[in-house]
Amino acid sequence: MIGNDDLGLLGPDHEDLKSQLLWSQVTLSSIGDGVITSDADANVTYLNSVAEQLTGWSLAEAVGQPLVKVFDIINEETRKTVENPAIRALRDGVVVGLANHTMLISKDGTERPVGDSAAPIRNPEGDVAGVVLVFRDVSKDHKQKLMIQGALDYASNILETQREPFLVLDADLRVVTGNRSFYSTFGVSKEATEGVFVYELGNSQWDIPKLRELLEEILPQNHSFDAFEVEHDFDTIGIKTMLLNARKVTKPGNSSELILLAIEDVTDKKRAKALLRAQQNVIELASSGATLLEVLQVLSDAAQRHSGEQSRSAIFLCDEDGKHLKFAVATGMSAEYTSAVNLFEIGNHTTPCGQSAFTGHPVIFNNVQLDPQWKPFLDLADLHDIGAVWSVPLKTLTGAVLGTFTIYSRTPREPGDGEIEAIKLLGQTGALAIERSREAARQSAVEEALRESETRYRRLFQTAKDGILILDANSGKITDANDFMAHLVGLTREDLLGKELFEIGMFSDIEENREAFRTLQKDKYLRHDNLPVKNSRGEKVEVEFIANVYEEGDRLVAQCNVRDIRERRRLEQQIVHQTEALAEESKRKDEFLAMLSHELRNPLAPIRSSLDFLIQNAQEGEDPMRAKAREIIERQVDNLTKLVSDLMEVSRVVSGRIRLNLERINLKSVVEHAVQATAPTYEQRKHTVWVNLGPDSLWVQGDAMRLEMVVVNLLNNACKFTPDGGRIEVVCEQHEGNAQIRIRDNGIGIDAKLLPRIFDLFTQSEQSLARSEGGLGIGLNLAHRLVGMHDGTIEAKSSGRDKGSEFTITLPMAVALSEEEAGAASSDAGKIRVLLVDDNVDLVTMLSLMLQNKGFAVKFAYDGEKGLALAQTWKPNVVLLDIGLPGMDGYEVARRLRTDATLTRTKLIALTGYGRDTDIVLAFEAGFNAHLTKPYKFEILEGMIAGYEFD
Repeated sequence: MIGNDDLGLLGPDHEDLKSQLLWSQVTLSSIGDGVITSDADANVTYLNSVAEQLTGWSLAEAVGQPLVKVFDIINEETRKTVENPAIRALRDGVVVGLANHTMLISKDGTERPVGDSAAPIRNPEGDVAGVVLVFRDVSKDHKQKLMIQGALDYASNILETQREPFLVLDADLRVVTGNRSFYSTFGVSKEATEGVFVYELGNSQWDIPKLRELLEEILPQNHSFDAFEVEHDFDTIGIKTMLLNARKVTKPGNSSELILLAIEDVTDKKRAKALLRAQQNVIELASSGATLLEVLQVLSDAAQRHSGEQSRSAIFLCDEDGKHLKFAVATGMSAEYTSAVNLFEIGNHTTPCGQSAFTGHPVIFNNVQLDPQWKPFLDLADLHDIGAVWSVPLKTLTGAVLGTFTIYSRTPREPGDGEIEAIKLLGQTGALAIERSREAARQSAVEEALRESETRYRRLFQTAKDGILILDANSGKITDANDFMAHLVGLTREDLLGKELFEIGMFSDIEENREAFRTLQKDKYLRHDNLPVKNSRGEKVEVEFIANVYEEGDRLVAQCNVRDIRERRRLEQQIVHQTEALAEESKRKDEFLAMLSHELRNPLAPIRSSLDFLIQNAQEGEDPMRAKAREIIERQVDNLTKLVSDLMEVSRVVSGRIRLNLERINLKSVVEHAVQATAPTYEQRKHTVWVNLGPDSLWVQGDAMRLEMVVVNLLNNACKFTPDGGRIEVVCEQHEGNAQIRIRDNGIGIDAKLLPRIFDLFTQSEQSLARSEGGLGIGLNLAHRLVGMHDGTIEAKSSGRDKGSEFTITLPMAVALSEEEAGAASSDAGKIRVLLVDDNVDLVTMLSLMLQNKGFAVKFAYDGEKGLALAQTWKPNVVLLDIGLPGMDGYEVARRLRTDATLTRTKLIALTGYGRDTDIVLAFEAGFNAHLTKPYKFEILEGMIAGYEFD
């Protein structure tokens, strides 16, 4: 930026430049935006008064300082420093806009959002010599932004000057010499110029009567002239506008009188002024409420004038779908052409305007006849006299393409110097006008939506089925109320206005009212779940009261929502009573199931033991009928035991009382045990069972007993529902990082209607009246719940009736056991002393015989006191202890045994019909090591006894 002192250094031959620069400085100083200029090193050279105010720097303080220090900007959201647009303008030589959300930090730390752009300042050689930065508070209106942009563009254009060519003429008006700029500008040699009569230069471009008169008067009348304008089509440089300035000078030495003729090419300046006038017209039109098409027409006319008489222009806008361009305005184009180009596809293989909108860059066809991409449109070009086309995108400062500016030349040619840049400049102005128009349309739509919203609000306000009160947040007085509220308190809406809440029956008195209102003012929120209201009809109404404070325009209001909760309170009380009744019913059900289980298990235990004794002592060659009867009894005892166990187990799972004994286990072992446990069933049915456990261990974190129960349940189902001689497949494998068990059969399958609810409680397929397969329909539900408790899934698949079924259990994998851990888990059973304490004589008799047959040393007692005394003298390794003993119960016996230091290694196993979770917890608290619910399989008890020897 050139200061006032610098302007004085310019000679009389630069009066026009001086005037333009002074006018530019006055313009930049007087506009309402901040303006900062810098030199090529990005050091501040000038601030106007607005920039001083916004940055907090005075002109004297800022001059010479780095521009980034004076104009300190950050991103509003990230709080990080952003690149100063002036730095990029200096680096790239382009106009740069600020990024969105830019905050300016003034010298005193004040922050404010700013916008707009920076533009490079070029010296006469065309090099970037500095930058001008124009910025403002973004809260100012869009009109001001357009005016600033216009001023910025104008200032940038008038500073783009060139070195002036000049000639020295003698008294006869023959060329004595010329400077280098003259020769390079006009493309002539020194030899062909010196000595030539000035009017004969080139194609006699200077042979103008008025110029002759002015030149011939200079020497005799000591005359001079300035700014004589010549517009001519020069052979070497085309149509140009030149300003001639002439002065008389004296040749050193012989004092010969000469004429210095300075020639300034003002073609670009003249065009720039025309562009500036067009931009000013756009600003005026936009400010006066002109339509967008009227504004764009001004820009199109300016583009056509700038490109010359042989050119025409048109502006296209992107359609709402973003895929097509619509014709907007044109200058010099026929109605037939504008109709033909009303809708063009945006893409990389279409018209120049479609390509430009697609790429976001100018697209130039210097000769449409020779360009292969124009081939599909040659008929259009011939019909409308089109030789060359170039199209420039209309882009916002953020880079969004809004449309295109297209120039059509009647003859093939390249764009002139600065012609594309001029179209870009007009395009930027057009983009601003489009954005402003659309923003105005959006604002209008918002205002209309607001009006509609207010109408809907008022309608909802009056028709709401809750009471609504609007209070003044300072005084607490009612300013509005809906009809429902008025009816609730028994007053009219007009009666409510101006009253406080206690005056309409809310809160007990004025003090409680005002205390509540102070809380509302402090917290901006107030809630009463049950607030009694006494209305004017003498009724006491229970309401839910919620109040919020918010801004409405320039004032604070409190909105109170009041809901009549009398019916809700009645339903809540009803639900409470129903819940209590259901809880009591559930408790009685659990107690009944526990007692039923106990009563069923007590007789089953000696039956099971007697059966096991018969099996152990079976003789070879015995009566087949006897063996068959024993087999039937064993199967039905197992079925009855499973039914009792499933019934109790599902009750625990459903009520959430089941406890898992989680440990790291090999899932393959669980499957092996389950297959062994179901062997009698599938052998009886002559099923072929194919088992593939795979080569690798599958470690999971789980309860081995519960998981075995799940697999046994699925295998039993497969056996039940697969006809004799069928096939059952069991696969244990790793799948997608999980352990998986798949059990597939070729049995009766699952009906498609039943499949979605196959895991529901008490769900069964249709059966005959004979119910030959039995069951309560709880096994799959229990399996589903137990697998879910292990964070796994169980799925059922079937192609339909008679097409078999497949069940898949998926469990998360666990880390495998180390060799040391695996070794420590193995042991060998040895001779063990077992004390059996139970008041069931049959059970004691049969179980003692079976234990003795297995090589255990056995003693027994029928009550707690005798059992305790025998244990203290015999020192058993294992005590099998019933809970429900006469006199001293099993819990007390266990507690006393645990106080004997000589029995610390003795293992206590509870054998009982009490199998609820609370019974198990009491057993462990009393000192038991394990809990086994009657009836049980002898093999399980035997394994537990044998495993304790090496604990």
